[in-house]
Amino acid sequence: RGACRSSPFPRRPPGGTAAPMADDSLTIYHEKQAAGLCAVHALNALLQAPLFAAPDLMTIARDVEADERRVMAAAGTDTADYLRFVARDSAHVADDGNFSVDVVQRALAVWSVRLVRSTTDEGRALMRAPLAQTAFVCNQGS
Repeated sequence: RGACRSSPFPRRPPGGTAAPMADDSLTIYHEKQAAGLCAVHALNALLQAPLFAAPDLMTIARDVEADERRVMAAAGTDTADYLRFVARDSAHVADDGNFSVDVVQRALAVWSVRLVRSTTDEGRALMRAPLAQTAFVCNQGS
């Protein structure tokens, strides 16, 4: 969760259309930041179309939470860990509209795009060759 920064590319008009570059050969889709919906805007910018809205990511967040609840319940629903887990607020959506990396990862998977965390061995290896990668999703921690 963190603040999103504006894109250096030309802004699009309201409504989601792409703004043409100066030579008209390339367009870049960009959404103006609204509320704390960084993940929505980052996903749509990465995929270059208005494919996700907050309700879509809320559904994915609920699915991630349900999967976690099933895993936790497998060890017993009367354990202290399970009771703490079900009593806490969502770890995948914040009150300000920010979503977890797990939600972003699952949203990208819908489009067969794989998110690799930079903190993993694979992620560190990919970061050594940044020009060979298709895209990066960056998150400034709060």
